[in-house]
Amino acid sequence: MDDLDGAAMASLGSVAVVADDQEFWRTGIASMLKRQLHFSKVVHAVSFDQLIDALQSDPPPSLATVELSLPGMQSYVGVRQLRGQFPSVRLIVISATADRETILQSLAAGTHGFIPKRFQGSEILAAMKLIQQGQVFVPPDLPDIPEGCESEQDEAPFLSSAGSALTRRQRDVIQLLAEGKSNKEIASILQITEGTVKVHVNAAFRALGVHNRVSAVVALNPKQIN
Repeated sequence: MDDLDGAAMASLGSVAVVADDQEFWRTGIASMLKRQLHFSKVVHAVSFDQLIDALQSDPPPSLATVELSLPGMQSYVGVRQLRGQFPSVRLIVISATADRETILQSLAAGTHGFIPKRFQGSEILAAMKLIQQGQVFVPPDLPDIPEGCESEQDEAPFLSSAGSALTRRQRDVIQLLAEGKSNKEIASILQITEGTVKVHVNAAFRALGVHNRVSAVVALNPKQIN
């Protein structure tokens, strides 16, 4: 216990929920949350109704992982409902359904990260740790990102002046916004698609706790404002 970092210490004594109708995934993710992320209690749910009940428990959970195919979930429609009903819960989608449209729609609905089940266990754990540190995790192999355009170095975390963790790519996008570049221009400069630009913009907004481009630029570069 002596070697716990700040993020792990922050999770001590907290409650998480794992919602998945497959026992293999529930037990595996629950083990990560307890052993590596140090949650004191993990509640299991096998349906959307059980997930709602678990999120209403006392003490209230601070994090929930959900499978989009959970009975009653209705994919990212359920994500929108959860974000509206439980705005303080950090919501992570860990799903076998991980096509481009599903990932983009889930992120747009307000999830704090989308982790495909095709990831290795170590990759899932690393993604959950980044989310715990305040980042919004976007799969680096999102289908519309050209191969080689976003390396691991691009996705290294950056701590902004506002104290919110961003990936290097998210910072690049916001900096280009500050220069007055359009999404189309940013896509051309960074060699990604406009859809990917939007994903990074929305992820950066949530990580910074802002709702528009001007606020995001100010959060990253407060000295630019007279």
